[in-house]
Amino acid sequence: MRLSARLGYAIPLLLPGALAWACSSSRTSATPAAQVDAGAGSTEAGAPDVVVAVGEVKQTGRILAARAATPVENATITVGSKSATTGADGKYAIAVPKGTPHRMKIAGEGSYNLLEQEWILDKDTDRGDTSFLSKTLANILLSFFADMDKSKGVLTMTVNPRGCPSIDGAIVTLEPPGSAKVKYARGGIPSDEVGAKPDELPTAIFYNIEPGKVITVKVTHPSCIQLPYPIEADGFKLTGSTTTEGGESISYFRTYLGPGPTSDAGPADAAKD
Repeated sequence: MRLSARLGYAIPLLLPGALAWACSSSRTSATPAAQVDAGAGSTEAGAPDVVVAVGEVKQTGRILAARAATPVENATITVGSKSATTGADGKYAIAVPKGTPHRMKIAGEGSYNLLEQEWILDKDTDRGDTSFLSKTLANILLSFFADMDKSKGVLTMTVNPRGCPSIDGAIVTLEPPGSAKVKYARGGIPSDEVGAKPDELPTAIFYNIEPGKVITVKVTHPSCIQLPYPIEADGFKLTGSTTTEGGESISYFRTYLGPGPTSDAGPADAAKD
């Protein structure tokens, strides 16, 4: 599924029999609790204007409420020292450094903050739809983690095949691990089963991460290998480092598996955010 017209990121929401999660990304939209499938389509048209200085490019996008997939007005988009506010249609525009890694943070009243994976833009880019989770839905998710320390960070992530026949059985770890723990999703619900499964969004959820520390996600697989960063995805480049914040905040991260020496891979799969 495409994450912004498919999404972008990181928390679940309770549906009959399952939890759906939210994420943030370009050209993709995930399903509630982290992201909602909002269909495909550029948000560029009608995006608010922004002054772009030398050495900057324009990033546009739209913020949606998870599950309802409705535009979020007055959400704050922050990149470095700059910020922008969404209009009634949920759209925003913000000037970001050209060719330089940056992270986007989304905050809104009544919702958990969403902290995106670091990325690089070389030209004006529409990041598509990004959904984030209400505190009510987020607290439903947190109830699945009896040993969660809410002062620590949470990272939801996806493992995406790009030339790897299947991510089935992939194991994810953090470096440095610290006190972080991980649960893999099964039917959208955090599970005690170990190992990644295809078509789960997110693939896994790390929690009890030391806030503010730069961490790296490592993926091991029986036959495929983790692709090195930076990785091209939908008109931007993802870098491989991220951080988390404590409290009512969730970070979102994407990683990709390519064919390894023993994998029987065909043409590379289209990137999934």
